[in-house]
Amino acid sequence: MVGANFAYTSDVNARMRREVSKVATHDENDPAGRSTQSPRMPDLVDFVASQVGIDLTTIRKLSREDAFTGSLSAWRVLRGLAATFGYIGWHFMKHRRLSDFDLSDNQAVDCVRLGFHCSNLPANDARHIVLDLPRSKSIFPELYSVERASKAHDEAVLHELGTFAVAHPLRLATVLAVRIADEQSYIDFWIAQARGQIEHHLANERFVAGLDAMSKGLLTFHGLLEKVYGAEYCDRVLAPKACAPFDALDPELTARVVVTLANHVNEGRLEIKRNLEKKYPDIYEFYQPEHFGTRRRLE
Repeated sequence: MVGANFAYTSDVNARMRREVSKVATHDENDPAGRSTQSPRMPDLVDFVASQVGIDLTTIRKLSREDAFTGSLSAWRVLRGLAATFGYIGWHFMKHRRLSDFDLSDNQAVDCVRLGFHCSNLPANDARHIVLDLPRSKSIFPELYSVERASKAHDEAVLHELGTFAVAHPLRLATVLAVRIADEQSYIDFWIAQARGQIEHHLANERFVAGLDAMSKGLLTFHGLLEKVYGAEYCDRVLAPKACAPFDALDPELTARVVVTLANHVNEGRLEIKRNLEKKYPDIYEFYQPEHFGTRRRLE
């Protein structure tokens, strides 16, 4: 039993716990993002780097190459099988010029995957890489010639790919699909590592009741925050990203952590006290402000 309000009934993502020892966290003052500070919680980029086994120094070098950033820049407009890591990696390798280090086909796909996550970092993060869409269009117009997916286009993409990275599991995975999967894997890892923060919130019966109500489909993320912490919480704390509510986690992933915890309640992996609905009936009233345009305040 952990705390008074909940208990995990099974070991959640034990493999992810073991992975933390292999993750090298970054130092924002180091160009390659390598750690020179005391260990801290790895972020999403650290986590993905540890999964693919690519040094962030490699991504830093590749970010200076038009073939890499230009190919990756096109992911938002590519259609069909061209919007996959395999095709983007193939296009990058076809046009690359750097020869100071070698990459296998599989490593090229992994570099594209990690580079994509680096491009989503804040601009002031040393690991951030810039994707310049106008420059990409001027250098690689062929990437922008197809306006919609078609069977013929997909067949042409497969023909071009040939045997490139044929054994890589993400060869034909879309960028968005992998992003969602990577973020969920990281969330599972983070939950396994951040027990202290989670226990702090789970010691609050109203938060636990909020998770229970969310698991029953009564509350959305913002609905839970306002019901549990008050009507001003979103404006006072969440909007400025002061704490949302886990201060060591990227605020953009926080909602999915809370949803994952609610799913654990629903699945019975996270046991909670009974009779919370009787004790906190206001929390169990249907409230999903995100679904109704501009978020209204609770009365």
